[in-house]
Amino acid sequence: GVALPGTPSPSDPEALVVAQENYKAVFESGAQATHAQKATALKSIELAAQQLRNAGYTSLAARVDDWLRRQ
Repeated sequence: GVALPGTPSPSDPEALVVAQENYKAVFESGAQATHAQKATALKSIELAAQQLRNAGYTSLAARVDDWLRRQ
Protein backbone atom coordinates (compact mmCIF):
# COMPACT_ATOMS: atom_id res chain seq x y z
CA GLY A 1 0.00 0.00 0.00
CA VAL A 2 0.84 3.65 -0.16
CA ALA A 3 0.90 5.72 2.99
CA LEU A 4 -0.35 9.28 2.74
CA PRO A 5 1.33 11.61 3.17
CA GLY A 6 4.41 10.01 1.80
CA THR A 7 6.88 9.73 -0.98
CA PRO A 8 5.37 8.40 -4.20
CA SER A 9 6.53 5.04 -5.44
CA PRO A 10 7.21 4.34 -9.12
CA SER A 11 4.06 2.21 -9.35
CA ASP A 12 1.66 4.86 -7.97
CA PRO A 13 -1.00 6.24 -10.30
CA GLU A 14 -0.13 9.70 -11.63
CA ALA A 15 -3.03 11.37 -9.80
CA LEU A 16 -1.81 9.97 -6.49
CA VAL A 17 1.73 11.19 -7.19
CA VAL A 18 0.37 14.68 -7.92
CA ALA A 19 -1.69 14.58 -4.73
CA GLN A 20 1.33 13.58 -2.67
CA GLU A 21 3.46 16.30 -4.24
CA ASN A 22 0.72 18.86 -3.54
CA TYR A 23 0.57 17.65 0.05
CA LYS A 24 4.32 18.10 0.48
CA ALA A 25 4.29 21.53 -1.14
CA VAL A 26 1.53 22.79 1.13
CA PHE A 27 2.14 21.01 4.41
CA GLU A 28 5.90 20.45 4.51
CA SER A 29 7.11 23.78 3.12
CA GLY A 30 7.39 25.38 6.53
CA ALA A 31 5.12 28.17 5.35
CA GLN A 32 1.64 28.70 6.67
CA ALA A 33 -0.76 27.19 4.18
CA THR A 34 -3.80 29.23 3.29
CA HIS A 35 -7.23 27.66 3.55
CA ALA A 36 -7.42 27.58 -0.26
CA GLN A 37 -4.06 25.82 -0.58
CA LYS A 38 -5.05 23.19 1.97
CA ALA A 39 -8.42 22.69 0.28
CA THR A 40 -6.72 22.26 -3.11
CA ALA A 41 -4.31 19.68 -1.75
CA LEU A 42 -7.05 17.72 0.01
CA LYS A 43 -9.26 17.80 -3.10
CA SER A 44 -6.38 16.46 -5.19
CA ILE A 45 -5.92 13.59 -2.74
CA GLU A 46 -9.68 12.92 -2.76
CA LEU A 47 -9.69 12.73 -6.57
CA ALA A 48 -6.72 10.35 -6.49
CA ALA A 49 -8.59 8.12 -4.05
CA GLN A 50 -11.57 8.05 -6.41
CA GLN A 51 -9.32 6.97 -9.26
CA LEU A 52 -7.79 4.26 -7.08
CA ARG A 53 -11.28 3.00 -6.19
CA ASN A 54 -12.32 3.01 -9.85
CA ALA A 55 -9.17 1.04 -10.73
CA GLY A 56 -10.08 -1.65 -8.20
CA TYR A 57 -7.81 -0.57 -5.34
CA THR A 58 -10.69 -0.38 -2.89
CA SER A 59 -8.68 -1.20 0.22
CA LEU A 60 -6.08 1.48 -0.51
CA ALA A 61 -8.79 3.99 -1.44
CA ALA A 62 -10.53 3.27 1.88
CA ARG A 63 -7.29 3.99 3.75
CA VAL A 64 -6.92 7.28 1.90
CA ASP A 65 -10.57 8.14 2.66
CA ASP A 66 -9.95 7.41 6.35
CA TRP A 67 -6.93 9.71 6.31
CA LEU A 68 -8.93 12.45 4.60
CA ARG A 69 -11.66 12.27 7.26
CA ARG A 70 -9.04 12.90 9.96
CA GLN A 71 -7.78 16.08 8.32
